[in-house]
Amino acid sequence: MQPLFFSTQADRVALARQRYFEEGQLPSGVVSEAVFQSWARCQRQKQDPHAWLEFQSVTTSRAQLALQKNRLLRDAWLADVGEINVVLWATNCGAMLTDPSGVLIGATSSRRVHEKITPIAHRIGVNFAEEAVGTTAPGIVTRTGKQVCVQGAEHYFESVNFMHCAAAPVRDMHGNLAGVLDMSSEGIAFNFDAASVEGLYASSIENRLLISQSTEHLIVRFQISLAMMDTPMAGLIGVDMLGRIVWRNAAASRLLGLPPDGEPTGSGKAGYLVKDNIDLDSIY
Repeated sequence: MQPLFFSTQADRVALARQRYFEEGQLPSGVVSEAVFQSWARCQRQKQDPHAWLEFQSVTTSRAQLALQKNRLLRDAWLADVGEINVVLWATNCGAMLTDPSGVLIGATSSRRVHEKITPIAHRIGVNFAEEAVGTTAPGIVTRTGKQVCVQGAEHYFESVNFMHCAAAPVRDMHGNLAGVLDMSSEGIAFNFDAASVEGLYASSIENRLLISQSTEHLIVRFQISLAMMDTPMAGLIGVDMLGRIVWRNAAASRLLGLPPDGEPTGSGKAGYLVKDNIDLDSIY
């Protein structure tokens, strides 16, 4: 007999998962809407949640192409990966970066002897798209462009239900998804606010990417405190030769009271709002 009450969220998710996949009961209020919608998409693709998940690499040529096409994004990652390694040293977590299609283009080294999946999964060229590996945090972000956490039994495939991951988007100067930063832990739940940490480093990588893409723009950096000017929380805007703002990062949008660049459209389709040109004088 099933117990009437469960003391942990993990128990509640496990029960909701069982009832959904075996009985068709919706997991309302137990898993996030993002996770549920991902489960539904995977089901429509006829993926078997009980099957063993194989992390297959894409072809060598496609992996090399992904590295070449995303050189600026990878350079931005490499500038931060040393610090990310230091921050994650005392945790059970690793980090990885994918391109916008979900192909892995960078990962921290695996140092934990208990890990079985991570060394296999964190290889250049492995495809983390939802169609390839089911419900995972990076897979959802590639589909939705929104930050998300997927923990334990929230993963679609049972064989990776001991993974915990949090992922955030990295956007380019056009507001389009440029990549996904993911932090994951194998077998051990997060014991810190993983979403905040990976969100911070996603912002740092994004800022570096925006600056590297803006060879013909004046970069304006601002914040309410000088102490925050050289941090990922600094507001950045790119200004063209006519004095118009052509891009802005999320921190700048918040400081200026503007909607975020790359905000999904109201149509529900995969796409992003086209940015308006804004006169720089208008914000003062």
